[in-house]
Amino acid sequence: MENVQTQIKGNKLIITVDITKNLGRSKSGKTVKVASTGGFQTITGNGKSAMINLNVNRYPKQKE
Repeated sequence: MENVQTQIKGNKLIITVDITKNLGRSKSGKTVKVASTGGFQTITGNGKSAMINLNVNRYPKQKE
């Protein structure tokens, strides 16, 4: 996972992403990657598990 932190607290899955990060351009080049799980990931904790698939992108500024 790139720039994605997860934790399970009680019955909640908490996902944290630093939205100021820049991981380079997307494959199409239209957006900037901010965070990605890199496909489905299994998150476990407190005897519970969940699968997530997350991509966070933003449109680039003019000079990026």
